[in-house]
Amino acid sequence: MIVPMKYGTADVIQGIPLIEAGTPDYKASPTLASGDVKISKDGGTLANLNTLPVVTPASSADVKIILSDVEIQCKQAVITFIDQTSPKEWEDNRIIIHTFGHADAQQAFDLSVDSGSEILAMQDTLDVLLRTILESTIMTATTVSSLASQISFTLVAGSSDDDAYNDCMIILKSVSTPARKAIGLISDYTGSSKTVSLVADPGVFTLAVGDEVFVMSVPKNIADIKKLLRADKIIDTAKTPWVVDYKEEGTSTKLLSKTMQNTAGANITTENNVLGQLEQE
Repeated sequence: MIVPMKYGTADVIQGIPLIEAGTPDYKASPTLASGDVKISKDGGTLANLNTLPVVTPASSADVKIILSDVEIQCKQAVITFIDQTSPKEWEDNRIIIHTFGHADAQQAFDLSVDSGSEILAMQDTLDVLLRTILESTIMTATTVSSLASQISFTLVAGSSDDDAYNDCMIILKSVSTPARKAIGLISDYTGSSKTVSLVADPGVFTLAVGDEVFVMSVPKNIADIKKLLRADKIIDTAKTPWVVDYKEEGTSTKLLSKTMQNTAGANITTENNVLGQLEQE
């Protein structure tokens, strides 16, 4: 029998049966004496339990094992039942304990913590990680203003700099059918008209005015993503509009630059409209 128990926490195991010697039946009111029940922690020397197990309830075949916090300070504990009398009253038995909830336990994960809370905590961590990646890589989030074709269209909002989005990935989302999304690659961008030209038509759905657009500068590998996650964000107020530079942690190496925008999508050019962007960050 294997029983999970929390590392270093006193506990009780109820209802352990002992088989009557020479029979297939449980032994009612088994006699337990000092030396009959011993514990070995992580393969160590066998020792008597601090508390001799008792039959509970009285006259039943159920044995109650009481373990102290020290007895469960191990990865695995083996409890061995061997009747010292001759002839034996009951057959030998063994219980194996696997501990959890501590760095030195068999499993560090704490099974006694509400699993729902653990899952939510993991989701929160993933959400923060995803937001960080998106904030580090998204160039603009806007909608389609007009269409010349499925590979040439203008944006409602975007950089005024020519070629600002060249070679960037673009994610297109249908407003009429939100489940439909497409990914493309920008071959050219004209800042004055906010015109996007794609390398090819993604062909997933027919792009229409009002459809959502996300332009992203995607790192080429995981190492670059790690650098962006740790990057120092430096706001350059000397430029108009303001620009936030992502610089490799502790260095002056620039990884990415983004035009700062407030929550209304307008470029930030003065201190008066910084708050919206900082709240968004």
